[in-house]
Amino acid sequence: MLRGFSLLLGAVTIAAVYHIARTLFPDQPRIALVAAGVTAFNPMFLFIAGSVNNDNLVTALNSVVVLLFVKTLLNGFDRRRSLLLALVLALATLSKLSGVVLVPVVIAGAVWLVLRNRDWRGFVFLGVAMATLWAIIAGWWYVRNILLYHELFGTAMMAAVAGERTDAANLLTLVNEFEGFRIAYWGLFGTVNVMTVTAFYTLMDLLSGAAFVGSLWGFWQLWQTKRDSLFVPMALLASVTLLGFVSVGAWTLQTYASQGRLLFPFVGATSILLAWGWHTLTRGHGLRLAVGALAVFAFIVPITSIIPAYAPPSPLTTLPDDVQEIYARYGDFVELVAYQSAERRYTPDDMLEVTVYWRTLQQTNTDYSLFLHVLDDEGQVIGRIDTYPMGGRTRTSQWQDNMLYAETYFVPLDELSPDHDNRFDVRVQVGWWDIQTQQQFDVYNDAGEPLDSVVLVAGGLVDADTQPTYGDIPQLDASVSFGGIIDLIGVEQDGDTLRLLW
Repeated sequence: MLRGFSLLLGAVTIAAVYHIARTLFPDQPRIALVAAGVTAFNPMFLFIAGSVNNDNLVTALNSVVVLLFVKTLLNGFDRRRSLLLALVLALATLSKLSGVVLVPVVIAGAVWLVLRNRDWRGFVFLGVAMATLWAIIAGWWYVRNILLYHELFGTAMMAAVAGERTDAANLLTLVNEFEGFRIAYWGLFGTVNVMTVTAFYTLMDLLSGAAFVGSLWGFWQLWQTKRDSLFVPMALLASVTLLGFVSVGAWTLQTYASQGRLLFPFVGATSILLAWGWHTLTRGHGLRLAVGALAVFAFIVPITSIIPAYAPPSPLTTLPDDVQEIYARYGDFVELVAYQSAERRYTPDDMLEVTVYWRTLQQTNTDYSLFLHVLDDEGQVIGRIDTYPMGGRTRTSQWQDNMLYAETYFVPLDELSPDHDNRFDVRVQVGWWDIQTQQQFDVYNDAGEPLDSVVLVAGGLVDADTQPTYGDIPQLDASVSFGGIIDLIGVEQDGDTLRLLW
């Protein structure tokens, strides 16, 4: 139901984009079709519009705001339209901060309009309507931000929750992350981890560049012909896109958010500029074919790129030769029969790698959850994953009877406290539990005896800041290397005791 509501909002956005272009270019319907098409068939827009995502509401509302705003610029102030514009704008500023970006643009457009038409009554009515409806509909939220977080927009608190940047961020940071930003505008699916064919991004880069050049040429033509009635609305649409870039950039400097999809709330301006730029360069030739090709590609993307990324792994027939065989039975549900670990040296903030092999004992109708807890030498948890097996791609209710399943997990390790030992063996505790009852499965060995827990050896951890200590063993004049992996650097003999320094 929520996905259906999101799709409805996406349809509102596409319709608004079409009507914005038709309002601006009534004699050039091809621009409207291209603007609507590049919105509707953007694979990333379709992906977001088909998901439960808060961007969909603000995108639809912002697009309607732009439509009402453009009609006002071209036709003058109208009380009904001004009231509706103020209402939708207030709703947009409540749905997400992206709605706030349009406020200064609307004000600037209203100022230009009153200076041109001298309709001060219409100007004052719009201003009062905007202030009143914003205070009634959205003002309480901003007041709450001030009272609760001591800031108007609450972005500092949101960044703290989402994860603040740990590195110093500046303009160069945005430049370095711009590639990922562009990709995420046209198609970076999943949890920003599923891409489509590389050539698609290259092509859209070229087309976006062409649209930018075409838009500049279009502005120059409007300026030369002194068509203020179109130049100003198009310039204000460009300012919406520019302010959108600035707002997303400012947010990206606070947290890791270099995602082009965050520009979708301004698609009512960007899609118009793209279509107008292409039309200016090509005079409309070939644009329908290009939009049709984009539509076909958008239809293919889920089949060729998204679905395969979530395909469930096939069961194994036998265990690989290089696994560590063990045995632990979890209730009457599943057996842990083997595992593989990287057996390597880790540091805090690393990702510990471990692969587990399960054999099902009987089928179940319940989706059980798996946990892997990384333990230090005192049994304290320093990293964890709680998940459905295979990230939910194959839930336990879908497992076949008496089959082998394997999956590799990457567990993020926590930072160590200052008083924590800075080097120790790492172990991984593995267990199953039922999320509904919150009960863990009892564990048994191959003799049917109960086990307290199942713990796997997984390497060692050394703090990155740890300095080596050599003790008092005399060092050799020249170290001896064993395969370039470890060096013997000191030897001491005391009777029948030999001490080696590695």
